[in-house]
Amino acid sequence: MDIKEFISLLNEKRRVVLIIIAIGIFAGIVADFVFPSYYETNVTFMVLESKMIRRNLEGKKLDIDTYLNFVNNDSVYYYAYQKLDIQKRFNMDFDRFKKCIDVLSVEDTAIITLTVIFPDKKMSYEIAKTIASRVIELNRNIIQMEIKSGYRFAEKQVELAEKQYRDARKDLSDFIEKNHVFLNAEEVELARDTLAVFSNGYNLPYTSSEFSLLYNRSFFAANNINTEEKKTESLFDIDGKIIELKAHLKTAVYDNQKIKIKKEIAFYETLKEEKLKRLEKIKQKLSDLEKDYNKNKFSFLEKYNRFIAISKAYEKLLTDVMSIKIEIAGKTKEMALLGEPVPPQKPVFPRLSITLPSGLFLSILIAFLYILLLGFYRKINA
Repeated sequence: MDIKEFISLLNEKRRVVLIIIAIGIFAGIVADFVFPSYYETNVTFMVLESKMIRRNLEGKKLDIDTYLNFVNNDSVYYYAYQKLDIQKRFNMDFDRFKKCIDVLSVEDTAIITLTVIFPDKKMSYEIAKTIASRVIELNRNIIQMEIKSGYRFAEKQVELAEKQYRDARKDLSDFIEKNHVFLNAEEVELARDTLAVFSNGYNLPYTSSEFSLLYNRSFFAANNINTEEKKTESLFDIDGKIIELKAHLKTAVYDNQKIKIKKEIAFYETLKEEKLKRLEKIKQKLSDLEKDYNKNKFSFLEKYNRFIAISKAYEKLLTDVMSIKIEIAGKTKEMALLGEPVPPQKPVFPRLSITLPSGLFLSILIAFLYILLLGFYRKINA
């Protein structure tokens, strides 16, 4: 069929076409009153985080999907479904009820929009309001649970650090009590000082000390012994006396003087031998003491340094525990409503602005098909 034939049939059947169009317009007007009205209520949520949307290398959204699940959640929908008694009041099952709800996130923002379209104006508002309240409540409950979990974790870390601190302190105390490290230090210093008195007749200078308090104690103890030792002459004094007597012997004139000097020299040489034997014993004792002391000293320093390190870590943890709790507990962000939902005033469907153009379009389409079929029918029967 060409254009001329189509226009000719259209002129011929214009009354029928006008009737079809009129019926379509009428149907569009009637549909506005006959079809059940659906009302739309919107709720907007915002995740309170300045940089909520972050993108990875592929450009996909991160994080916001977590918060979408707070809103687009069957348990939340079912809560509203039961609380508002939808089944009994509207004879609507849960699957059909879920289709009345739509959730979207606004691109590149931390905003989530909930839309409820329901065939009852008041109930559309109540559903949106109930879901919004439940979502905020669920979000706050999760945050509280996370805070409690963070607190428990931080307190567990403190308990563990405290146990390590106590164990290290007990280990150090037990070691000191068992091995007498401080007493050994005192004995070593006493032996060193005694050796100095025997050799030189005076105390060695104290140039350095690992345990200053203990060294001070050992210093006074050594001085008490040294006072007794100084009643006898030191090796240094004896050697000086022998040299002096030998010099006198060379200048002695009489035999009785020489005999007396030789006896004195023999006395001091015997005394020197005794001193040397005692000195060797002191050296051996000092060597034995130093072996035990050095072995215990390094073990002590290792345990002492470990105790100090654990003590500092424990002290720092106690200072930082609150910031640790906050850091752990701050993973889930709080959600808030951007204003309360507004009760709908007019239905979103049906609307005359929608049904009338729809009826007109449908009637024109039917009229067009009618003309085409009519032309086709006449060709067949020609």
